[in-house]
Amino acid sequence: DVVSRTPVGEDDAIATYLRRASNMLAAKGFSECVNYPMRGGDETRYWVSNVAAGCLALANPLTSDQSHLRSSIIPGLLDNVQLNQARGNDVRRLFEVGRVFREVDGQVFEYISIGFVMLPGLEAEWSPAPAVDFYAASSLLLELLKLAGAEVDAADMQRVADLNAWQEGHAAGIAGKGYEGRCGLLNLPLIESWNIRGTIYGGSLWILPSFLHKAARRPRFQAISMQPPATRDIAVLAGETVPAGEVQAALRDVAAKAAGDGFALEAVRLFDIYRGKGLPEGSKSLAFTLIYRAADRTLTDKEVNATFEQVQRQITARGYPVRA
Repeated sequence: DVVSRTPVGEDDAIATYLRRASNMLAAKGFSECVNYPMRGGDETRYWVSNVAAGCLALANPLTSDQSHLRSSIIPGLLDNVQLNQARGNDVRRLFEVGRVFREVDGQVFEYISIGFVMLPGLEAEWSPAPAVDFYAASSLLLELLKLAGAEVDAADMQRVADLNAWQEGHAAGIAGKGYEGRCGLLNLPLIESWNIRGTIYGGSLWILPSFLHKAARRPRFQAISMQPPATRDIAVLAGETVPAGEVQAALRDVAAKAAGDGFALEAVRLFDIYRGKGLPEGSKSLAFTLIYRAADRTLTDKEVNATFEQVQRQITARGYPVRA
């Protein structure tokens, strides 16, 4: 049985999101593809696992190469790239939206999914060549997530362990309650096995229908304050293996509590990561900007400084000493 069988296109929240996402990708030069939502057994086992493949298998498949529900849109896009290259078509940017299915603890869940691939190449002389690298792929994935209503930023990205699909050290993932994403450089041997020339960067996003329903009901309007912000920069030390997003979340928590009800913490932004001379072995320095603002007045240096001193003490107590 499949959990959450919402037909794509028949639900307003899902249809609205997919339309907005498709329009955004089309505006960035991507061409849309449409593939069957079934794939072969060997491929499914490679991309997920034997257990998951067993759950995704169809009882009576029409053909051997369409014997399983797909778990990712990326393989279909690789077929599209391979076919176009074989026909001499110079494709550079492709995407697809649709449904995928994933096994979790023996249950099969339906996800709304968006996948995209990008190939480096020369553009027309009159058009500047868009960047095709990890940062372009990750920025695009974050844009799609924000469009869905997720509150995410680059610091939330973490290394991926799925090295069958992604190249080690050149890919990242992001996950939250109701969504998950991967992006970066696709595994080079995998691309060669598809008989595709060149390297491919891509991204894949899975969203539960329930997440889009909640996001559609969530109020989006926020009043704009006419008061100026107050900013403070802070650099803290963290272990080399500690994700920047984990430190950012801790800093956001202590900074918001330190402000109390007097004014609001508007944002915590990572702007620098330093490794090297002057730091303890096995550590890195993460620099953030804290942005405070009051809706009805200009903040004074005295109250912001007092709050900032609390932030420094509390973030140190959490195991992230402030770097002098």
